[in-house]
Amino acid sequence: MTIAGVLHDSTYALARREYQAGQLAWEGMCLSDIADRLGCSAKAVRQHLDNMDMIPDRGPYPQCGTAAGYSMHRRQGTLVCRACNDAANQQKRRTA
Repeated sequence: MTIAGVLHDSTYALARREYQAGQLAWEGMCLSDIADRLGCSAKAVRQHLDNMDMIPDRGPYPQCGTAAGYSMHRRQGTLVCRACNDAANQQKRRTA
């Protein structure tokens, strides 16, 4: 599904209303979980919600204490910032 498709998707509209009402149904969900719920790609969700300024600040992250905004990733059940996720991915590639 395209970003435009996400815009007009009724599930997206419901999720947006939940967010605006302060009842964020996505609490604790990673972008891929949100994408599964909306039936689109995680990249589309990230781009669209970032443009709409709808992804809340998830920090401070337990691992590093940073408040990195929308850059959230789930690693072993814990939300981590983009920098920590990238560092872990690089370490994983080096050891593989």
